[in-house]
Amino acid sequence: MRKIITLFILILCNNIAIGLNNKTLLYIENKGQITNASDVIRNDILFTCTNNSYNTFFLKDGYSFQLYKKNENRSNRGNFDKTAKLQNIAISRVEVKFLNLNESSLLTGENKLNDYLNFITVNGEFRNVSQYEVLQYKNIYEGIDMDLGK
Repeated sequence: MRKIITLFILILCNNIAIGLNNKTLLYIENKGQITNASDVIRNDILFTCTNNSYNTFFLKDGYSFQLYKKNENRSNRGNFDKTAKLQNIAISRVEVKFLNLNESSLLTGENKLNDYLNFITVNGEFRNVSQYEVLQYKNIYEGIDMDLGK
Protein backbone atom coordinates (compact mmCIF):
# COMPACT_ATOMS: atom_id res chain seq x y z
CA MET A 1 0.00 0.00 0.00
CA ARG A 2 2.83 2.41 0.84
CA LYS A 3 4.42 1.73 -2.56
CA ILE A 4 1.20 2.70 -4.32
CA ILE A 5 0.86 5.91 -2.27
CA THR A 6 4.50 6.83 -2.95
CA LEU A 7 4.10 6.31 -6.68
CA PHE A 8 0.85 8.30 -6.65
CA ILE A 9 2.54 11.25 -4.89
CA LEU A 10 5.43 11.17 -7.37
CA ILE A 11 3.07 11.18 -10.34
CA LEU A 12 1.05 13.98 -8.76
CA CYS A 13 4.13 16.15 -8.13
CA ASN A 14 5.42 15.50 -11.62
CA ASN A 15 2.06 16.49 -13.12
CA ILE A 16 1.96 19.66 -11.01
CA ALA A 17 5.41 20.57 -12.28
CA ILE A 18 4.35 20.02 -15.89
CA GLY A 19 1.25 22.14 -15.34
CA LEU A 20 3.23 24.96 -13.76
CA ASN A 21 5.72 25.15 -16.57
CA ASN A 22 3.76 23.70 -19.50
CA LYS A 23 7.10 22.85 -21.11
CA THR A 24 9.20 19.76 -21.50
CA LEU A 25 10.91 18.98 -18.23
CA LEU A 26 14.68 18.73 -18.27
CA TYR A 27 16.59 16.91 -15.58
CA ILE A 28 19.99 18.38 -14.71
CA GLU A 29 22.75 16.22 -13.26
CA ASN A 30 24.45 17.37 -10.07
CA LYS A 31 28.22 17.80 -10.36
CA GLY A 32 28.42 19.70 -7.07
CA GLN A 33 26.58 22.86 -8.08
CA ILE A 34 23.55 22.10 -5.89
CA THR A 35 23.80 23.43 -2.34
CA ASN A 36 21.55 23.95 0.64
CA ALA A 37 20.61 27.43 1.96
CA SER A 38 23.96 27.59 3.78
CA ASP A 39 25.91 26.89 0.55
CA VAL A 40 26.89 23.37 1.65
CA ILE A 41 27.24 21.08 -1.36
CA ARG A 42 24.50 18.40 -1.55
CA ASN A 43 26.19 15.37 -3.12
CA ASP A 44 23.23 13.18 -2.11
CA ILE A 45 21.14 14.98 -4.76
CA LEU A 46 21.81 13.30 -8.11
CA PHE A 47 19.52 15.34 -10.40
CA THR A 48 17.29 18.39 -10.24
CA CYS A 49 14.41 19.80 -12.24
CA THR A 50 13.65 23.46 -11.69
CA ASN A 51 11.92 26.63 -12.84
CA ASN A 52 10.88 29.93 -11.24
CA SER A 53 8.21 28.43 -9.00
CA TYR A 54 9.45 24.95 -8.06
CA ASN A 55 12.46 22.69 -7.57
CA THR A 56 12.48 18.94 -7.59
CA PHE A 57 15.56 17.19 -6.19
CA PHE A 58 16.09 13.52 -7.00
CA LEU A 59 18.06 11.29 -4.65
CA LYS A 60 18.88 7.60 -4.91
CA ASP A 61 16.17 6.76 -2.38
CA GLY A 62 13.47 9.33 -3.18
CA TYR A 63 12.85 12.92 -4.11
CA SER A 64 11.95 16.32 -2.69
CA PHE A 65 9.45 18.65 -4.37
CA GLN A 66 9.45 22.34 -3.39
CA LEU A 67 6.96 24.99 -4.45
CA TYR A 68 7.93 28.64 -4.06
CA LYS A 69 5.70 31.64 -3.64
CA LYS A 70 7.06 35.15 -3.36
CA ASN A 71 5.49 37.16 -0.55
CA GLU A 72 4.96 40.78 -1.46
CA ASN A 73 6.68 42.89 1.17
CA ARG A 74 7.16 46.40 -0.09
CA SER A 75 9.32 47.45 2.88
CA ASN A 76 12.21 45.29 1.62
CA ARG A 77 12.25 46.56 -1.96
CA GLY A 78 15.74 47.50 -2.99
CA ASN A 79 17.23 45.39 -0.16
CA PHE A 80 19.64 42.93 -1.76
CA ASP A 81 20.53 41.08 1.44
CA LYS A 82 20.20 37.29 0.92
CA THR A 83 18.49 36.81 4.30
CA ALA A 84 15.86 39.45 3.52
CA LYS A 85 15.16 37.80 0.15
CA LEU A 86 14.71 34.37 1.78
CA GLN A 87 12.26 35.82 4.31
CA ASN A 88 10.07 36.98 1.42
CA ILE A 89 9.65 33.50 -0.01
CA ALA A 90 7.13 30.93 1.24
CA ILE A 91 8.25 27.36 0.57
CA SER A 92 6.04 24.28 0.58
CA ARG A 93 7.91 20.98 0.51
CA VAL A 94 7.03 17.32 0.04
CA GLU A 95 9.69 14.70 0.69
CA VAL A 96 9.21 11.13 -0.49
CA LYS A 97 11.47 8.25 0.49
CA PHE A 98 11.21 4.82 -1.09
CA LEU A 99 10.87 2.38 1.80
CA ASN A 100 12.63 -0.97 1.60
CA LEU A 101 14.36 0.13 -1.59
CA ASN A 102 16.44 -2.48 -3.41
CA GLU A 103 20.09 -1.83 -2.63
CA SER A 104 20.87 -2.47 -6.29
CA SER A 105 18.52 0.29 -7.47
CA LEU A 106 19.97 2.98 -9.71
CA LEU A 107 18.93 6.49 -10.76
CA THR A 108 20.05 7.39 -14.28
CA GLY A 109 19.44 10.08 -16.86
CA GLU A 110 18.25 9.01 -20.31
CA ASN A 111 17.94 10.88 -23.64
CA LYS A 112 20.90 13.16 -22.97
CA LEU A 113 20.78 16.53 -24.71
CA ASN A 114 23.70 17.76 -26.79
CA ASP A 115 23.78 21.05 -24.84
CA TYR A 116 25.68 21.52 -21.58
CA LEU A 117 25.22 23.92 -18.69
CA ASN A 118 27.93 25.73 -16.75
CA PHE A 119 27.50 27.00 -13.18
CA ILE A 120 29.55 29.43 -11.12
CA THR A 121 28.76 29.25 -7.39
CA VAL A 122 30.47 30.19 -4.15
CA ASN A 123 31.87 26.65 -4.20
CA GLY A 124 33.51 26.94 -7.61
CA GLU A 125 32.85 26.41 -11.29
CA PHE A 126 30.95 23.39 -12.58
CA ARG A 127 31.29 22.88 -16.32
CA ASN A 128 29.72 20.58 -18.89
CA VAL A 129 26.75 19.68 -16.69
CA SER A 130 24.45 17.38 -18.66
CA GLN A 131 20.69 17.65 -19.11
CA TYR A 132 18.33 14.74 -19.76
CA GLU A 133 14.77 14.40 -21.00
CA VAL A 134 14.07 11.30 -18.91
CA LEU A 135 15.04 10.10 -15.45
CA GLN A 136 14.79 6.43 -14.66
CA TYR A 137 14.76 4.81 -11.25
CA LYS A 138 15.86 1.29 -12.15
CA ASN A 139 14.88 -1.68 -10.00
CA ILE A 140 13.54 0.38 -7.07
CA TYR A 141 11.59 -2.69 -6.09
CA GLU A 142 11.94 -6.18 -7.51
CA GLY A 143 10.95 -5.90 -11.18
CA ILE A 144 9.80 -2.26 -10.86
CA ASP A 145 11.35 0.67 -12.72
CA MET A 146 9.97 4.20 -12.74
CA ASP A 147 10.45 6.62 -15.64
CA LEU A 148 9.96 10.38 -15.35
CA GLY A 149 9.74 12.67 -18.35
CA LYS A 150 8.90 12.03 -21.98
